[in-house]
Amino acid sequence: MATLSLKICIDTSQQVKTMQFEPGMMVFDACNFIRHKVQEANRGNPQEYGLFLADEDPKKGVWLDNARSLEYYLLRNGDILQYKSKMRILRVRMLDDAVKTLQVDDSHMVSQLMVVICSRIGITNHDEYSLIFELPEEKENMSTLKKQSTIARMERKKLEEMKKKLHTDDELSYSLSRHELVGSREDVAGAVCHRRRYSAVET
Repeated sequence: MATLSLKICIDTSQQVKTMQFEPGMMVFDACNFIRHKVQEANRGNPQEYGLFLADEDPKKGVWLDNARSLEYYLLRNGDILQYKSKMRILRVRMLDDAVKTLQVDDSHMVSQLMVVICSRIGITNHDEYSLIFELPEEKENMSTLKKQSTIARMERKKLEEMKKKLHTDDELSYSLSRHELVGSREDVAGAVCHRRRYSAVET
């Protein structure tokens, strides 16, 4: 079987090494192979490092899954993979508007991150929450808890009028729960909002 020639960019040193791999090699084994062959890559916790396939559009890059083979990603000779840390600092705005800074695995799906985020703040029903990007107007809006309290007191006939002024959770898209955070990164310096996906309105 022909070997696969890939250019491996070592994030810690910015060095690029051309290395030969078997197409059927698992990504996990490829990472170990890189650490064994390249001294600059043999640092830090191995579990916190992985292979990243970048794209011209920074929002479309993808982390290679350790449980899949290299050939799964249809890699070709000469393709560039980045060997780098999967850990990143994420600023999360909570329901009470407090901002918490957490270290998360950038390769995880957002739905997986919710388990980690919710467990760290004492929330057990993580499947009822997700993340959205913080928009400028979000900073000026009321928090979800305050809005839910307001909705509960209002008559149904006034609900539509209120929706024109506030972005309710029902109107927000939670498609991020099915994507990696890196594939959804629009503003790394900004914060994402921790929001409830489902809410009940008294009638």
